[in-house]
Amino acid sequence: MTEDVRKIISVYVTPVRKDVIQTYADRRRLGQLNVLDYIFGSIEAMQGEFISTALLSSDVIIHPRLPNVVWTDFSRIDYCIQQGEEEARKHIDSMRKLRIE
Repeated sequence: MTEDVRKIISVYVTPVRKDVIQTYADRRRLGQLNVLDYIFGSIEAMQGEFISTALLSSDVIIHPRLPNVVWTDFSRIDYCIQQGEEEARKHIDSMRKLRIE
């Protein structure tokens, strides 16, 4: 990081491991999985592990939960935006405090 960075607000959109496992289990049970789902599901789980370390340097973490949303759910963009906005609103006070410090 550069020396001029003073505060970090992270927006973490990678699903938590529990949600990845549940989503793919549900899709498998319904017969909706293909080989790319297995590949991207594995990548999402690994990303979660790597990102958790990177988030340690964040002052505020915004992490909307998006259960049952997978990488091909382009039709659910409005839902994802809504979840992100709702989660960001929960952190407004924390972000305002960053200006004061």
